[in-house]
Formats: sequence, structure tokens, C-alpha cells
Amino acid sequence: METKTLVVKVVAGSSAETNEMTALLMQKLQSNIENIKVTREKADTQTLDFGATLIAVIATPFAIELAKTLHAWLMKNNTAKLIIGKDREITAEGISREDLVEIVKEALGDSKAG
Repeated sequence: METKTLVVKVVAGSSAETNEMTALLMQKLQSNIENIKVTREKADTQTLDFGATLIAVIATPFAIELAKTLHAWLMKNNTAKLIIGKDREITAEGISREDLVEIVKEALGDSKAG
């Protein structure tokens, strides 16, 4: 089964809030999506925070489930926003589930995913 990588960065009010929300999103992705591998990266290795960037490696058929999980998380954590993608970043904030599905498909580089 083909796998794809998705980069998701959490942006919230403070550093502490961003760290907490990133941890919650990572946990949500791991519990909701089958066969996903999520790692957390720091933007600056000199800081003490855990990092706000998640690298998710998933099987292509789970792209829709990934988008649904991201959307549900955004609706629950409406003070945060997500920046999706690495080369071409797209900000997801106050967005419909359908639009987020399209953003995830585009970021994964597969318009037929899911």
C-alpha cells in the first residue's frame, strides 16, 4: 500500500498553548487513523519546547479520515489554526470539512486519495 507524508504545523496564542494543542492533535491522529505514523519536530533545536510541527505518514486510502480528524480537531480547538504542507503551505482556519479534504488531498499530492 502506498504511503504519503503530510506536514502539519499547529499555531496557537502562546508557546505553551501551541505545545499542548500539538500534543492533543498528535494523540487524536494516532487514535483515530489506522496505520498512521506521527512524529513531532522542532523548528528551532535551541528552544526547550517540543515542537509544533507534526509529520504524518499514512497509507493513501486514509487521506479522508485524516482530513476529517483534522477538521474535528479544528472545530474543537477554534482558537488554533493549522498550516498544512511543506513546500506549499496552506493555512486551515474556520474551514469546511469538504475544503479541508481537498487541501489534504492536494498536500498529499494525490487528487484521487481517499
